[in-house]
Amino acid sequence: MADLTRLLLGMTLLVAACAPGGLPARQTPAPTPVIGQTPASSSATGQASGPARFARPPSPCALITAEQAAGLVPLLVGHQEGGEEQARVCTWTGPDGPYLPDSSRYELRVQVRHSPQVADAENVFKSWSDTFATSPRDVPGLADAATAFDRRVDDAAETGVGYRASNLVVIIDYIRRGPLDQRMRDNAVKAARWTVARLDAPEPQPDPNAGRFAGPPDACPLLDPSDRPGQAGPECTSDDVTVRVRHVPARGTTPGPTAAKELFELLAAQAAGGVGTSDEPRTDVTVSPVKRVGAVGEAAFTQEESGYTIFGSPTRITLWTRVSNLVVEVEVAGEGRKVTPELRRRAVTIAQQVVRRLPGG
Repeated sequence: MADLTRLLLGMTLLVAACAPGGLPARQTPAPTPVIGQTPASSSATGQASGPARFARPPSPCALITAEQAAGLVPLLVGHQEGGEEQARVCTWTGPDGPYLPDSSRYELRVQVRHSPQVADAENVFKSWSDTFATSPRDVPGLADAATAFDRRVDDAAETGVGYRASNLVVIIDYIRRGPLDQRMRDNAVKAARWTVARLDAPEPQPDPNAGRFAGPPDACPLLDPSDRPGQAGPECTSDDVTVRVRHVPARGTTPGPTAAKELFELLAAQAAGGVGTSDEPRTDVTVSPVKRVGAVGEAAFTQEESGYTIFGSPTRITLWTRVSNLVVEVEVAGEGRKVTPELRRRAVTIAQQVVRRLPGG
């Protein structure tokens, strides 16, 4: 128990680092920690059992709609996701500034911790509840077990709810500068019920004509957890890797996957048209022919760029792949003036990981 507690405490800094501002850091309570190492099943002491409902952690940002978040965070600016592979946190924030009344500065956080077994999640939830849930109150009828809590740090008030749903532990943190009131407590419970309803909702049946994906997934969760910058959207750049996701809907009587295949081949033809060496002054850039590659998605091709310009080396390899009605582009930059075999292998490995992390993959 002591080891788990230390791990949970250590993760407070990680989750806090992922939160994008909102209240000033010195007055914002560190998010009630839940992210940490799950104890091995062989040492589980919780009484909960049964099959695990969740094969992977859902995105916490998907558990609250934009409309719901706007109802809890006045003048909502946006949200940001961060954390680890099996433990994610999403933060919704409003504007900040010297002229904004303190009572209008709100922040909402949803943390999701995934465990492989129900008993593991029970241990994580119990450790969190025993250690971090100050002023705990049971919340009957919410998930498998739920506890509400209050906290205060300097002049910021926090209330929230932690609950276990099968092999997930979810923590809702609702924070405001100023006094804590019953409305805040009610809103935190309301947010928790929204997330439970989303977890319990049946997956929508896909239109077979539309393809596997109803929309473009966020690109950042497709990268390695250590490289994820956390922004939402179909494009994500982290250090030397950029991922772009294009969603292709059905077009008239043309199914989405067929339309994606047509776009994919058009992109390959456009890339092939750019082959050659630049004749710009003080520039020596060579674009390679398109090369088809296997073992990535349903189809894939690469193109390499090497040489130099007055601004530096443009060396990079770009891999395009098609998965149902998505076209995904993975661009990996290299060092020096030549594309190396190591860079080629790295680009393929990253693209394979991106495909595996696609929803439903």
